[in-house]
Amino acid sequence: MFIIDKEMKRYLTIIILGVISMTYSSCKKESFDYPEGYVSISKVTVFPILTMKGDKYVALTKGATYIDAGATAAAGTSTIEVKVTGLPNTATAGVYLITYSATNTDGFSATTTRSVVVYDIKADAPANDFSGNYLRAATGTITKWTKLALGGLPDK
Repeated sequence: MFIIDKEMKRYLTIIILGVISMTYSSCKKESFDYPEGYVSISKVTVFPILTMKGDKYVALTKGATYIDAGATAAAGTSTIEVKVTGLPNTATAGVYLITYSATNTDGFSATTTRSVVVYDIKADAPANDFSGNYLRAATGTITKWTKLALGGLPDK
């Protein structure tokens, strides 16, 4: 059995009170009044979000006029400029990709793509053959298209 005498009790009390006072005095209240766009010393990044207007896939007859529906981009509440590349040549049948991209102030970017198919209405038009392998960059999937028969609309 362990017996604590009066002197030992006094030392234990002083030690316990010292530990408690050091614990409370070492705690500092954290200030959450950070500058706009920061949490402590870390800068907050708001990534761009692109929204494509209109359909993701568009089919046009050769020679038709293409009017791009466009896209919008935002990072949080800020609007970002959208860059457009790859408009279709409606005078030539083929598959055209229109890419929309936007970059935030920190250099992070987002892209989205619209596919425009320009086709010839003549049933025997060789340009109606879109056979080939097509890569979907977003998933890395390759799709194989094969023409099985004549396509298009008959001449009137």
